Amino acid sequence: MDIEVILNGKYTEIEKQHAKECMSIGWGSHTDVLYSFKALFAAGVFIFDPDKSKYRGSTCKYINIDGQRQRLWSQNYLSILYTEHRESRWMKALCKAIQPLADVYDSIGNLFPVYPGGNQYKGSCGCLDMPDIFFHNRDIRSLEEYYTSEILKTDPLLSDVFDHPLVTVPKELFSLSEKEYEKLISSIVKRIRSREGRLRELLKQPNT
Repeated sequence: MDIEVILNGKYTEIEKQHAKECMSIGWGSHTDVLYSFKALFAAGVFIFDPDKSKYRGSTCKYINIDGQRQRLWSQNYLSILYTEHRESRWMKALCKAIQPLADVYDSIGNLFPVYPGGNQYKGSCGCLDMPDIFFHNRDIRSLEEYYTSEILKTDPLLSDVFDHPLVTVPKELFSLSEKEYEKLISSIVKRIRSREGRLRELLKQPNT
């Protein structure tokens, strides 16, 4: 997908794109995006922008614009920032680093089944919409495991996220160097591609 299209939100929701496939797998109608492009792009803005003095907050970054406090991961802010700085060296470097994620962002491998209400909570609980941080909370992980195994009777394919988190707290994400950020994106892309391959195999089976 195109970075600008994702930031502007001018695309069919990924959950809707793969709704029939998710039902066939047994994931039901409650699914969510695994890795949020917007959240990872926002983290990249902080990491690649040479002027870090304008950013505030230790856990979740924000910026003051005309006296108003603005969350760094606001879709409107990121869209405007991209448009205004797309020719700058740091923005080009960020886009090069995150383009591999944009390429697989709408993959079915970037979806997972979630307990009802879990998608809203994941986007607002301060985990930066990162599954690695979200499921690092044992209570949330237990709820997800119960929902998928006992109610849906299906495999969410989340063992890698559960057992091998790429980051565990927001501060860790914002502390990455540019090279470490590129490595993180690469690891996420590999995870999404691997999940897609496994899901495609499930969809080939006669009972799905």
